[in-house]
Amino acid sequence: RWTPVKELLNLYGGSDIRTDAYWRVRNGRVVLGKYFAKSTASGSPDGVVDFKAYRTAEMYLIRAEAYAKKDMDAEGLADLNTLRSARNASTGFESGDELEAAILIERRKELLVEGHRFFDLKRTIRTVTRTQGCASWCTLPPANRGWSFPIPQTEILANSNMEPNPGY
Repeated sequence: RWTPVKELLNLYGGSDIRTDAYWRVRNGRVVLGKYFAKSTASGSPDGVVDFKAYRTAEMYLIRAEAYAKKDMDAEGLADLNTLRSARNASTGFESGDELEAAILIERRKELLVEGHRFFDLKRTIRTVTRTQGCASWCTLPPANRGWSFPIPQTEILANSNMEPNPGY
């Protein structure tokens, strides 16, 4: 089972429709429900879940971030608030660094378990700090080898110019 950290759950709130759409309570624990399979006529799940390749919400977030990076805060905020309104979440009045941070938070909430978080953190050169369920290796700084995968040995052998990624 995948159990979220409280910090993530606390991002959803109020009347945000993603709260009930993404999370379920099972045996007194909050678990991810975003990709529960649909039920068959007998009521049991069939294991089929549609893959979301591109979504309108993601396009709004990409454009909002691009606007924010070009100091076009009004346009970026408009896209961000359009998405927030569609999710019945609180809109805001952020600008500058606060707007960029708000966009990343919204990406975290909207694109949950779709494979974007790792690349968002890497792209924005963040240090990952775990606060729950961690005994060791709770921090991953941007220069850590954990941000890159090893280059397969077959690739290194096939190309004499290829060098392994640092730390491997």
